[in-house]
Amino acid sequence: MKIVFLGLLSAFLMLSGCAGTNGESDQDVGTGKEVDVKQPAPLARQITASDYCGLTAPGLVYLDSLNALQAFRSLNGQMLSLDSASSLDFQREHLLVVAMGRKNTGGYGLTLADAAMKNSTLAVTTRVHSPAPDSMVTQALTTPCVVLAVTANDWDKVVVRGDGLINMTRAR
Repeated sequence: MKIVFLGLLSAFLMLSGCAGTNGESDQDVGTGKEVDVKQPAPLARQITASDYCGLTAPGLVYLDSLNALQAFRSLNGQMLSLDSASSLDFQREHLLVVAMGRKNTGGYGLTLADAAMKNSTLAVTTRVHSPAPDSMVTQALTTPCVVLAVTANDWDKVVVRGDGLINMTRAR
């Protein structure tokens, strides 16, 4: 369990570092005046992950507005803490919840591995964590998922893949 936690923590720290800026401002060529340039959103970045999302079936939940986020937060059985997502700029990024469905033990989880644009399809690859056959795990039902912020632009369909995960597709 410690290894899974450390792996998730490491992945989160690496992804959050990639999503940051260097703090330098751009300058308008020729005038030397600083220009406020908004960097484009990354294709995907991980917001959070949980072993207990409450989503009992594998699938995708796509949230493209603050209203959609609030409706999702009010669902019975949904157990994710999405307070940090309330400040998301929905003009630049939308939320994608990737759920593994119900598992009979602990030790399962998802993290973001990669994202790429192929034509008008956003292809997201996840890393699926499963317990080793001889490992000691909690004997409790879990519902692992990962919450991603994905770019709001330039795609019509998202495909999520991962070893041990059913391929999931959603059109917008």
